[in-house]
Amino acid sequence: IIPSGWTIIDGNNDGIKWTCGTTPDLTGHEPPYYGTAYAYYSDDDAGNNVINYNEELWTPKIKILHNFVTLKLKYGYGFKIFENGEKYRVHFRKKVGNLWTEWNELRVYTTTSSGRDSFDLTNHLPCDSIQFRFFYSDSTAPHHFGWACAVDNLILNGLYIPDHDVGISEITSPSGIVLIHRPVSVIVKCKNFGLNPENFKLIVRIYDPSNSIVFSKDTNLTIYVDSTITSYLGEWIPSTEGFHFIYGKVLLPGDENFVNDSAGHEFKSSYWSSWTEYSKPQINADRVAHATVYDYDNDKIYMIGGTPNGQSGSFLPYIYRYDPQTDTWEENLSNMPSARGWIQAGYFSGKIYVPGGFTNEGGITNTFYIYDIATDTWTQGPSLPARRCAYGLVMWNGNLYVIGGQFSADSGAKTVFRYNISSNTWTNATPLSRAFDMGGACILGDTIYLVGGYDRNYNYVWHRVLRGIINPLNPDSIVWTWLSFMPSQVALNGVTTLNGKIYVIGGFRYILGQWQFTDKVYEYDPASNTWKELLNNYVVPIARHNFAVARPQINGTGARIYVVAGDANGNWSPPNDFYYYTETLVPVNEEYYPP
Repeated sequence: IIPSGWTIIDGNNDGIKWTCGTTPDLTGHEPPYYGTAYAYYSDDDAGNNVINYNEELWTPKIKILHNFVTLKLKYGYGFKIFENGEKYRVHFRKKVGNLWTEWNELRVYTTTSSGRDSFDLTNHLPCDSIQFRFFYSDSTAPHHFGWACAVDNLILNGLYIPDHDVGISEITSPSGIVLIHRPVSVIVKCKNFGLNPENFKLIVRIYDPSNSIVFSKDTNLTIYVDSTITSYLGEWIPSTEGFHFIYGKVLLPGDENFVNDSAGHEFKSSYWSSWTEYSKPQINADRVAHATVYDYDNDKIYMIGGTPNGQSGSFLPYIYRYDPQTDTWEENLSNMPSARGWIQAGYFSGKIYVPGGFTNEGGITNTFYIYDIATDTWTQGPSLPARRCAYGLVMWNGNLYVIGGQFSADSGAKTVFRYNISSNTWTNATPLSRAFDMGGACILGDTIYLVGGYDRNYNYVWHRVLRGIINPLNPDSIVWTWLSFMPSQVALNGVTTLNGKIYVIGGFRYILGQWQFTDKVYEYDPASNTWKELLNNYVVPIARHNFAVARPQINGTGARIYVVAGDANGNWSPPNDFYYYTETLVPVNEEYYPP
C-alpha cells in the first residue's frame, strides 16, 4: 500500500496507476534491495496505444528546518522500456516563504536500467519545505506501450545545526597508560554544536577496576557559539593497578542532540608507564647480539659491539655512549681493538669490562678488553680461562662473573669464571648444574639470578629461575638453588633489575615444542618467588638479547628500564633500531644499590 500522505495522479484516468507490490514487467531490473515490495507503475498493464502523458507519484511535503546545512536525496529505481520514447523522470520543488517553485528536473531515464541514485540538494537551502515526484510518460513512443518503472528506499537526509546542542568532543586525559603515584590531570573538551551560547553542567567520573568511583567532579560552565572549551577538572593520583574507565556527561536543559552528550574510554593504571621512544644513534643504530651496560657513577648507558643484521663478518667494534639527561648519543669513542658479538659487559669504578665473544673470523674467543672511560682507551686484560660467547655476566663487589656461555657451535658450558679486578686474575667459581647460554643474568645484593636461557647440550630451554648466593668470605663459593617456574620456557630474552625486582623482556618462548617470538614483559619478585605480567608489552617482539639496562630515579624522572636496540624481527634482518624506555615511580623508602 502506498503510504498515506503520498499523492497518486492517474494522468489519463484509465484506472492503471502507481501502486505498491511487485511486477513481472520489471524482472531483472527491480530497484536494488527492495525487500518484498516497491512502488511501481506498469505501462504494460495499461495496454497498447494508450497514451500516458503523466503517471505521477508525489511524496508528502517535507518540512526543512531553518538550520539545515546539508541536504541529500537517495533512492533506488528500476526502469524497463519496450521502445524508444518512454521516459521516467524525477522532479523536485521547494517552498520558500509562502511560495512553491515550479518543478525542477533532477533526472530523466530513457533506457532500461536499475540502481541507486543520489543528489546533493545543499545548494537549494535554505527552504521551508521540499517535495519530490516520480513521473512516467510514453507520449513520444511510437506505439505508446512500455513495461514499467519503480522506486524504493527513498531517503532524504541532512545535517542540521540544532539551536541548543553542547557535547563532549574529547576526553584528553587520562588516557593510555598512567603511572601509579604520579598525579594526572583530568581534562575534558566540550564543544558548542548549536546556534546559541549556553550555560551547562559537566560531570566527570573515574571508575577503578572494581567499578568504584575514585574521582568525581561536577562543574558549571559557559560556552559561546561555535567554540570549544578545555576544562581542567583537577589532579587525580592513581593508586590501583589495572583498567579504569573515565566517563563524562554534559547536562544542558533543552539539548536537541543527546548523541554527543556523553563520552568515555578505558585506560590503564600501572606501576610502569607506556613505552616511550628516545633518540637513537645517528649511525649504525641497528644492533643485535651486542652488550649494554649502565655507568651508575656518571649516569650513562653504553652500547658495545654486536651486529646490524647477523650476516657473516658483520660484527662491529663500536662503543656508543648515551646520556639520558640530554637524550643524546656520542658515536666517536675509541673502537674496541677487535669487533665482537654475543658479548655482555660490566661496569666498575670508571671502567667497562668486555670478556670473550664471537669474532668476524667465525670463532669464539677468550680475549678480554677493558675500556677506560676517563681516557677513552682500550687495554687487553688477562685472557678468560676458556673461550666463551653468549654467556651471562654480573658484577659484584669488584668481581666480574662470566657464567656459562658457548664454547663451540653445539656446546654450552656450566662453568663460572670470576675475575677479581684488584688482583687482575681469573679463578673458577662454583659451576652450574646444567649448561647455560643466551639467557638473562642479573644480581641483587650478593645473589645472582639466571632467568631464561638455553642448554644446547640437551636442546633444553630453561623454565626455572636459578639463584646463586655468593659467599662474601669466599667469592668463588656460590650456592646454586632452583626457584620458581617462569611463565614459560624462554631464551634470548633481556633481563635487568630495579628496586629489588627482576624484569624479563621479550625473547623466544618455547611452548608445546614451538618457538614463539614475544613482546611480553614480566616482573619477578625474589622475595615472594612470584611472577607478574606487566600491562605494557614492549613495542615490538624483541630478542638477542643483552639489550636491557635499568637506571634509577634521578633528577625528578622516575626509575627507568631502557631497551637498547635488539632483534625486532626474530630473524636478524633490520630494522633492529627500536630504542624505548618505560618508567616507574619509586617509593621514597626504596633505594637503588649498584652492583
